[in-house]
Parts: sequence; C-alpha cells; structure tokens
Amino acid sequence: MGTENHTYRESGNDWIESFKRATASAVRALSGKTGTNVTFSSPQQNHSRLRENEPPAPAADQATQLPAQLPTVPSDLRAETAAPFRGKADSLALTLRYHDERMHRRYRPRGETACAVFDAVEEVRVEALGRRRLPGVAVNLAAALDERCQTFAACQSTDDVPLAEAIRLMARQTVTGEMAPASGR
Repeated sequence: MGTENHTYRESGNDWIESFKRATASAVRALSGKTGTNVTFSSPQQNHSRLRENEPPAPAADQATQLPAQLPTVPSDLRAETAAPFRGKADSLALTLRYHDERMHRRYRPRGETACAVFDAVEEVRVEALGRRRLPGVAVNLAAALDERCQTFAACQSTDDVPLAEAIRLMARQTVTGEMAPASGR
C-alpha cells in the first residue's frame, strides 16, 4: 500500500483506519497465519515478548487465533513515519512465521542481559529470513532499524548503548552483510 501519493491531512481518521486494515492484512499474509488478531496500542501498552525480559508465552496451536500487537499508528502518518511502522509490522509477521517458541524457551539463557542478547539475535535471525525473500520487507525493516537507532542519539558513549542493541547491529551486519544505518554507528 503506497503512502507517497496520498493526501493525509484531507483523509484524517479514515486514512489511518484504512492503513491499519492494510497493515493487519499484510501481517496475516506475511506470517502465513490468517487467524492472527492484529491490534494497535500506545507505546506504553505495547509489550513485545522478544523485546522485553519476560518469560515467553506458551506456544500457540496453528488453528487458534494468535495475538499480534503493534504500536499506535502515528497520527501524522506520512511516508517518513509509515515506513518504520511497516517495518515493525513486518518484523512482527516474520516472528510469527519463523519463530519457534518452544525452542526459544528451551534454549533461552537466564539473566537479564543474556536474555536480551538472545532475544535480539533471534529477532535478527527471523528478520534476515524475510529480508532475503522479500525486498520490500528489507526496506521496511531498514526504516524501522534506523528509527530504533535514533533513540540512542543522546548516548554520550558506546557504553551508554545497551549490550543487546550493539550485538543486534553486529549480528545483523554479519548475517545480512549490510552496515548499520548511520544513526546506529
């Protein structure tokens, strides 16, 4: 769904609702799980299992409806904000498609830092599988990564960046052969 040819201000909430429906459909299609219930919430309510140090949820049966939560769609939706949002949606879809929850729980180490690194490398793995097969997904994931790295712009030194984030960037470069975005160097 293109965003560059749409007049956002004129369409308001109708455009955002349409974008949400298209995003939810894309998550279901990319994940291969048509029963996925995609919801949108504020960043404070967004609790991604792979991005926080929480025990993983039990593996869901393929026939059941799977929950998939994304952040709230930006109210100033335009190409610059849509691409990172699509990257987050693509990352979620790829996790639903390629992540094996039982195996992840079995091998996940103990300790906050070890869990965060393990989860970050798993996220790189599932994203690499999608990026190789779908060039559009690669563009969206790169936009989301650039936005994520911008959150570390205020860091005074590399010691201020969480270890899991640094390893995520190194693992991504190793797996994909792509340099980290300028915002992540």
